Amino acid sequence: VPKVEPYFIVDSKIAYQKPNYEIYAGIDNIFNQRYSSYVIKSAFSLAESFYPSPGRNFNVGMNVKF
Repeated sequence: VPKVEPYFIVDSKIAYQKPNYEIYAGIDNIFNQRYSSYVIKSAFSLAESFYPSPGRNFNVGMNVKF
């Protein structure tokens, strides 16, 4: 089975930290690269099943330490 095409993605995250908590925001796949990191090859056919990864997405959150 031939190898899957290589891909390159860029992620970014910024965070503000204090001793008891952290607030963060990030962007995954900044350049909206289309790629499949997971591919299945059937033993009974020549078909390959590609599972595309998500495009550009944003996340915001907070971690609290007890």
